[in-house]
Amino acid sequence: MALNQKVTVNPYNKVNEEGSTILRDYVSSTFIAGAPETETKRILRYNLFWKFYNGEHWKDLNETLLAFNYVKAFVDKINMYLLGKNGFSFKVTKYSTDVVDEDIERKAEQFLLRHWKLTGKAIFAHELLQMGSVCGDVWAMAQWVPDMNYVKFSVLDSRHCYPEFDKGEFDDVTAFMIRQPLVKNKNNYKLKITRFTKETIQTWFQIDTSYVNPQKYEFSEAENKFGFIPIVHIKNRPRAGHYFGVSDANDILKINKIYNEMSLDIKAIIDYHSSPTTVVTGASVGGLVRGLGKVWSGLPPEAQVFNLGLDVDLSAAKDYRDSLKMSMHELSNVPENSLGKIQAISNTSAAALKLTYHPIIQEADQKWMCYAEGIASLNALAFKISRIMGGNVPYIKKTIAELDSIESVLFENEYKIEPVFEYGFPQDKIQEVQVAQTELQLGINSKKRIMNNLGVNNAEEVMQEWKNEKIAEAEVEAERANMQQKVQTEVQIEMQELQQRQQIKLQEIQQQAQLKMQEVQQEMQLKLQIEQQNMQKEMAIFQAGLQEEQQLRQMNYQEEQQHRQRIAEEERNIRQTQFTNAEQLKVAEKQNKLSNDQQKEMAIFNKELEAQKLVEQRELESSGTPPQEE
Repeated sequence: MALNQKVTVNPYNKVNEEGSTILRDYVSSTFIAGAPETETKRILRYNLFWKFYNGEHWKDLNETLLAFNYVKAFVDKINMYLLGKNGFSFKVTKYSTDVVDEDIERKAEQFLLRHWKLTGKAIFAHELLQMGSVCGDVWAMAQWVPDMNYVKFSVLDSRHCYPEFDKGEFDDVTAFMIRQPLVKNKNNYKLKITRFTKETIQTWFQIDTSYVNPQKYEFSEAENKFGFIPIVHIKNRPRAGHYFGVSDANDILKINKIYNEMSLDIKAIIDYHSSPTTVVTGASVGGLVRGLGKVWSGLPPEAQVFNLGLDVDLSAAKDYRDSLKMSMHELSNVPENSLGKIQAISNTSAAALKLTYHPIIQEADQKWMCYAEGIASLNALAFKISRIMGGNVPYIKKTIAELDSIESVLFENEYKIEPVFEYGFPQDKIQEVQVAQTELQLGINSKKRIMNNLGVNNAEEVMQEWKNEKIAEAEVEAERANMQQKVQTEVQIEMQELQQRQQIKLQEIQQQAQLKMQEVQQEMQLKLQIEQQNMQKEMAIFQAGLQEEQQLRQMNYQEEQQHRQRIAEEERNIRQTQFTNAEQLKVAEKQNKLSNDQQKEMAIFNKELEAQKLVEQRELESSGTPPQEE
């Protein structure tokens, strides 16, 4: 029964009351004392949230007592989902229109980039979200660093921040006080106070934490050169009608506390029964020794020996504890799967996975709205402070003058530079790129907006790099084309030279062939001339022989004719004298007959002569020698 009473009775009421008292005393001695109750409760709340975030869930013995720090796990998980790997980039928007010139955007982003790089943007973003998520409010201050000529952004501890309002109007902050606790200094100062107004900056030290009418040491007052309070307040989650925001731990802190208490109760029960108590009835235990391998004998028959067993049902306590954990997930919008719970997602689509993680995406979206406004206000402060303090710095003066001249008004009054958070949600990049490509082809989106949506940091620089790469590729392509053209030209020149050499060689061969042909023709003509000359000589010899033969025949014929004529005359003369007229007639007939025979022989001779001339003429024509006249 005692065990059951321990489970049902809450043993932490006294401890919790003591813890609250200790926390209040800590706040009064360290941060603020004598302040209005609203301020005291606010600082108490901030400190309580930080204690739970740091794992201090118990009044004392936090190093040994069991504690499941879901406050820290949920806060860090939401922040990491919002920041992703690279935190945030920037985009420039205009109050009067959605269209912003790329040159303006590039100049503004480049101007701010130096301030953020020197500040340490990644660490600043994590500290900003961490402080705001734990406390519910975060203040960031902008300071001019004269040595480096830039505006440094720093996150203030919300427990040290005390805004003052004009007649309770939250929109009109008339002063802002930073109460910085001090430790181990020679004057035993407990606080360093810095109080900002639009006109002055006051600084002093205190040896106590009094809020009303404190005793001030080493008081100093300087003019506020800015003319405004260089501090921006950011609500973690907005609360309508209130100046202060809501912490991520606000709804789960109590549940986490009860969860730890239940876990400690269950652990105590299990620890108690892990080393059980042995009960012996009806026998003396003087000589009995407990231990591994020990044997008890000689006990009376009525004796009973048994261990006290675990007769408490822990399933109800475990179920209740599990329901508390589920309630924390539901209230914080952090799904169980996001904290590492094993799940089968091998075939889960991106849309289904996004629906599963939709609560934490909603939580990150809400933070985006709040923190984006605050960071945009810090960017505006960077322009204002640079204009006031960096007027003698050439590049600052030139850049701000160019940006202010665009609309003839102060740049920060017409333009707004907002952060674009990356988001650490696992996304289907291929699908997103395909959708972006389709939007780009349809003309319903721009490359810069697509890169911002895809979480690309410094979209302007990426686009400039892309342009430079395109230019470099074009230059390489042009150089390659020039090289190709040069190679082609060289090849063409070599081909032309080769063709020219071939033509020259061909001409030489043709000339040699022509010379050879001419030589052959000359030789043939020479041979032909020699043959013609030989033929002409032979023809001349033949003609001479033929003429001699003709002359000889004619001479023979003439001689024969003369001889016949003489004979005939002689015979005629004789017959004239001897024969009568009849005989003379016979003689005349014979003469006529002889004359006819001679004419026939002469005709035959002339035909033979003409045939011989015709043969000679044809031979001369075939040899190309003109015929000679007789």
